[in-house]
Amino acid sequence: MGHQVSVFLENSQLRPLWKYMLHLYTGRSEIARICAGSDPRQEAQHNAVMGMKCAKSLKLSVQLAELTKPVFALQVFSVLPLKNAIIEKKGLLKDKARLVVPNVTHSLQSLRLINVVYQQLVSSKNAIFRYDHVEHVELLESLWQFLKPGVERSHHRHSKEWGELGFQGTDPATDFRGMGLLGLEQLVYFAKHYPSQAIHLLDLSNDPNVAYFPFAATSINITAFVLQLFHEHRLHGYLLAREDQILLLDSSLSPEGASEDAACVAKGLEYVHDLYCELYTDFGRTWKAKQPKDLMDFPPIFAELKAQWMAKYPAL
Repeated sequence: MGHQVSVFLENSQLRPLWKYMLHLYTGRSEIARICAGSDPRQEAQHNAVMGMKCAKSLKLSVQLAELTKPVFALQVFSVLPLKNAIIEKKGLLKDKARLVVPNVTHSLQSLRLINVVYQQLVSSKNAIFRYDHVEHVELLESLWQFLKPGVERSHHRHSKEWGELGFQGTDPATDFRGMGLLGLEQLVYFAKHYPSQAIHLLDLSNDPNVAYFPFAATSINITAFVLQLFHEHRLHGYLLAREDQILLLDSSLSPEGASEDAACVAKGLEYVHDLYCELYTDFGRTWKAKQPKDLMDFPPIFAELKAQWMAKYPAL
């Protein structure tokens, strides 16, 4: 019961008063209490739960609001000066728990990694597909090969056959304008790493017994929603829960943390792409279960799916 009350107070309008009372009672700031751990008899190593609590505390802190603006604007920031500023403002060097400062440092490094992953996604989203870039063309061609194995197109570039993959015209590049190269990258990732699910979803989109939806165009909507979830700070818990696997790849030994290791950033991106694949697969199940009459039913069905996922991944 006590835990439930504290959780309620932490998430209510009484939070500032609750923080003040706890500060008076414990002599510690909220960030120090979180990073010391819940058991006063034993200091806690950093973990995903601590990381989430620390991130939420930093986001809601009035005293640290100016300092943490770049963090929650999902910008790339430097860990050391921010850590030092937080230590000074919160008096963390006076805390008796030895792991408070290391845990704060770890939390900031985790947030930096999340921001670097987000910025990589935005960079891909802002990159325009170009036919004069060989790697772009190869990526697009691989999409056809993964989804239509053994099937040759009659035309190399512009072709009505692209419509079989749910593109809106003869030139797939025009469909990717909204999400740039990221829209293509995530669709190729789906087709490459989850081929049976991707081909099943493509077949479903063209199933005469189910209302049609454009496979590629719908994918771009899914990509846009994933970025929305990220932008609204809804994927912090998802990535923090997988941080241990990411850190296994870290060989940078950088004070900035795993965000300085390209393999760690790539692994973080993979986890986001996996989430996209899960979301798109869920859309397919939902579409079939709802038995839509035609494509005009897409907006309300997609809106319902988005609401479910936003509830599944609440904002920080």
